[in-house]
Amino acid sequence: MVGLSDVLRSQGNLLEAKKLLEQALPETQKTGDKALAAIAISRLGDIALAQDDLGSARSSYEESIKTLTEVDAKRFASESRLALARLALEEGRTTDALDLARQCIKEFQGQKISDDEASSHAVLAPGLLAKGNSAQEAEREIATAKVLVAKSQDRSKHFEVSLAAARVQAQLGNPAEAQRNLEAVLGEATRLGFITYQFEAALELGKLEMQTGKTAAARARLAALQKDAGSKGFQLIASKAAKAQI
Repeated sequence: MVGLSDVLRSQGNLLEAKKLLEQALPETQKTGDKALAAIAISRLGDIALAQDDLGSARSSYEESIKTLTEVDAKRFASESRLALARLALEEGRTTDALDLARQCIKEFQGQKISDDEASSHAVLAPGLLAKGNSAQEAEREIATAKVLVAKSQDRSKHFEVSLAAARVQAQLGNPAEAQRNLEAVLGEATRLGFITYQFEAALELGKLEMQTGKTAAARARLAALQKDAGSKGFQLIASKAAKAQI
């Protein structure tokens, strides 16, 4: 049920994904599987974040990390910690986000989980730019993430790294390269049915078009995204799309 909820969330069905998680939680309590219960709670945090309920997302992640640490489920505790790092970026708490991402990098290195280490570098890179660190530092993080993710069969990890790379490229004045990355993510995510990454890529493309003076195309793209994301309950993306049109 937890695994199926992940699929549904990726396909853009937040309500059904949430229902499955809420049904799974009592079952984990019956079996006494605290780790799986904590994973389900972390996934509820992912849904709360997508719905722009940042307070609930934070509570879910923190509860999940506490339980997973207690039962020594190291990988899943690190995954929830990385989710908390992403949330910190959304909240503008850049220092906290960087500290958490760096902690996750060390943990995933120790666990030899290159996929998740790549995701951690993908969170760290744009965070460094937001904090005012040098462009070279952010670019090094992206380069490391690309090496780590190269052999991964998990398409979501590739999307995360490519999106982070595009954000860094856009901020460093390389719009053409950023656009190529984003269009590639948008095309593949659409083909594979990863709605969440479609939305992310469309948002970044719209922002990039605004940045490069293509305001009419940008506003059309962002308005369509605002409507589509909002209709599916992705209020965080819808809100960002609305703000980006101004």
